[in-house]
Amino acid sequence: MKRRHLFEFEDFGWFPSSLRNLMTDYLRHVVVQFRLYEPVIPLLKHLLKATQTTSIVDLASGGGGPWQALAPVLAKEVPGLDIRLTDLYPNRNALQSVCESAPETLSTNEDPVNALQVPPHLKGLRTQFLLLHHFRPDQVQAIFRNAIDAQQPIATFEFQDRTWAHALQFAFSPLFVCLLTLRIRPFTLKRLFFTYVLPIVPFFIMWDGVVSVLRTYRSAELKTLLAEMPESLRYKWEIATVKQGTVTLNYVLGQPKEMVATRPED
Repeated sequence: MKRRHLFEFEDFGWFPSSLRNLMTDYLRHVVVQFRLYEPVIPLLKHLLKATQTTSIVDLASGGGGPWQALAPVLAKEVPGLDIRLTDLYPNRNALQSVCESAPETLSTNEDPVNALQVPPHLKGLRTQFLLLHHFRPDQVQAIFRNAIDAQQPIATFEFQDRTWAHALQFAFSPLFVCLLTLRIRPFTLKRLFFTYVLPIVPFFIMWDGVVSVLRTYRSAELKTLLAEMPESLRYKWEIATVKQGTVTLNYVLGQPKEMVATRPED
């Protein structure tokens, strides 16, 4: 399947923040409910220890992504862990709610943060969940280049692959949105109205989901993009697609070569 960079509604600045927030709330719920984050734990644990950092700067956090469930697990493995949640269009209520679940570990950045130009004062491992496919190839290179210039490690994760099977799965997502919405907290009448009475949230999630699949980069494509960047030679990269149960995870791990450590076999 050829990569096609179609548009996603949530990418547009004019898209109503109230609808964007309902969509990111749903995505957070799915990631946590179905434990999509579990294959990420050993990867983050290794990268944090290899780079000797206890700080994470999460980019495009949306409604909090997997952090409500992931942060407590990771904090047990990494004492003193500090995670800062950021977004260009922050869902402030959702992010604050997630941070309250683990206030000793999680905090949120009040100001918008552009993943292509991360402010220099935000130091630590840069994580991205379901973000990379939003960008065109030159922008993907800019994201990696920005991390390299700042000498900060980076980890990107996508929970889908560019296949017809995954596209079909998202095509049926309105059914899952209707089934799962009643479990999402906090409970709001707005969520019910735009899901069941005027079902535009299921439509937007279906459209953006299918487009996300069509936009997803394959490992070979990411390796090519990095190979075109001379500065990428200063980093060690691990790029792979793994499957654990029903979860397909595409990831990129990058760290300055002077920080390289061998991953333990266990």
